[in-house]
Amino acid sequence: MKKAVSILFCAVMLVVSFSVLNAVTVWADKSAISVSTEEPKVGQNLIVALKYNSPSGINDIEATLRYNPSVLEYISGGESAEGSTIEISETNINKSSHSIYITFKGKKEGKSALSVKITATTGEGKNTEDLSTSVTVFAKNSNDYLVKVGDKNYHIEDDLSEIDIPSPFSLSTTEYNDIEMNTITDGKKYTLFYLVATDDSVSDWFYIDEKTGFTRLDYVTCNNSMYIIESPKDVSRQSKAWFLDKMDFGDRTFKAYKSSDLRLKDIYIIYCYKGGKSDYYRYDTVEDTIQRAPDFISAETTKKAEESDKNFIESFAYLPNSGKVIFALVVIESLSIVLLVVIIIRNQIVRIKNRAKKEERGDAEQI
Repeated sequence: MKKAVSILFCAVMLVVSFSVLNAVTVWADKSAISVSTEEPKVGQNLIVALKYNSPSGINDIEATLRYNPSVLEYISGGESAEGSTIEISETNINKSSHSIYITFKGKKEGKSALSVKITATTGEGKNTEDLSTSVTVFAKNSNDYLVKVGDKNYHIEDDLSEIDIPSPFSLSTTEYNDIEMNTITDGKKYTLFYLVATDDSVSDWFYIDEKTGFTRLDYVTCNNSMYIIESPKDVSRQSKAWFLDKMDFGDRTFKAYKSSDLRLKDIYIIYCYKGGKSDYYRYDTVEDTIQRAPDFISAETTKKAEESDKNFIESFAYLPNSGKVIFALVVIESLSIVLLVVIIIRNQIVRIKNRAKKEERGDAEQI
């Protein structure tokens, strides 16, 4: 019995000993390096945290942090910074745990190692450790840039690698809210941003108007060339065969000239900018072709004035289907009224004739 108690006592003491050793290990001096994000984006801040723990208390900390200055831009923290080295010195800490924070900003795409030699003076003396980690800076992400246009929210798309760039535009960068964004430009008049609605209902090219801000571009494309719709500056009289109307292109609608000649019902005249110049262009909606129309001069007359000169057949041809149905109903109703009047008059005439015949028979019998 005594032997069993002795064995049990030894086992308990062994467990207690291991527990004490573990407690000592846990509370031994310990240092660590961490970052707020391992994948910052260009223009985004990140914080490097150096942490030191000592159960005997921390008096002073000296450290040297090295980084890649071509990828990261030093912002704040530390005692001094020069080149790729930041010197850190903090004294009279008098705590068992202490953290030091260094702030950087993503400068350009790339990878930067972060290595630090940290020396802490504690109640047990000096302890030096080497720590390291790394961060990779990525390109800006469109989801970080939200703008409102009308009643919709849009992301500015910064990755244009999978978007067709129309001629004569080329890739460029433009500063927006102190951040360089990927855009396209013709190098003369237009710089375009690609915006995607948060509800995915619209994804298109926009430009920044000085008065209205982001404005969706009106344009047509043909053979991967972009023709930007503009309002004509010079307006003079043209043949009454043309009038101002609306043209649908995709989910956009803009003003265009249309002919009252039914043979040209698929042709529109639009005023476009392309390659640094603005001019009139003739667009064929059936063939999907466009060509310059320098001989065209825009009309001053309004659509209503032009339509008054059309003959009945041309006017009826331009009516929408609902208008044609209403017109047909009006015609049928008018014909029905005329027919009813004719029937009433005919019946009245028959009655009068019958009455006259009866009167003639009565007169004959009296004789």
